[in-house]
Amino acid sequence: KGFKVTDTKRSKLYGIGCKNFQELLDKGCSKLNLKVKDVTVYLQDGTAIDSENYFSTIAEQTILIFATKSEQVVTSADLIYNALKLVNLELFKAGDAILNFFDEDIKAKVRVLSELAKESEDDLDLTLAKTRSDHPDWFNGIDSSAKTKEEYLERRCQDRMRNFLYKSISDWRSSAEYKKNSASRKALEDIIKKLKQILARNRYCGVYFVRDQKEALCNARGDFKCTGVWYADKCTHQGG
Repeated sequence: KGFKVTDTKRSKLYGIGCKNFQELLDKGCSKLNLKVKDVTVYLQDGTAIDSENYFSTIAEQTILIFATKSEQVVTSADLIYNALKLVNLELFKAGDAILNFFDEDIKAKVRVLSELAKESEDDLDLTLAKTRSDHPDWFNGIDSSAKTKEEYLERRCQDRMRNFLYKSISDWRSSAEYKKNSASRKALEDIIKKLKQILARNRYCGVYFVRDQKEALCNARGDFKCTGVWYADKCTHQGG
């Protein structure tokens, strides 16, 4: 399989042909003059690639970013955001105005959009459709080999869980307590190891986004309902 690799500066792209993730790491680090042991590989959306299984799902010619532990990965969205800011301040302000519109009473606006969508039985039928052949428009713009919606959403959930994990690990390892206290550092590394094992054993909880699974956080139609912040028993917003 062929991929394009770059570092966090994104100054140059290199084409890499490889049979597995380890070969990609070795060849990519050689091209970029990096040490394999210091590198984590990311997708452009900031998702970390941490296993051969996940690597095997990535489409050929995908751009992969090699980052060391001390480097911050700037996502494609960040690059676009910064470019708008530099090139056209008025356009950037217009984007801010749109964001402000949704910031104001967003729940009511989303509810209206949701009610309009429910009025169409055709839309409901398509929502319940599962495969790429049954609902091809749903898969437009999705860079995935998934054959069903459930398969795609499971992967997206796994991606999010990986992001949460590695963001937490990065925050822990950057903390003063971790750097100065050896006992705390050891305890946190033990926690990190166990978290990785638990998540890997549970396939990064991908079933949370799969509507036909009993562990799913959505209903059988695929709708998610707010249950409130993590420390509350329910959503405190009216109609939430």
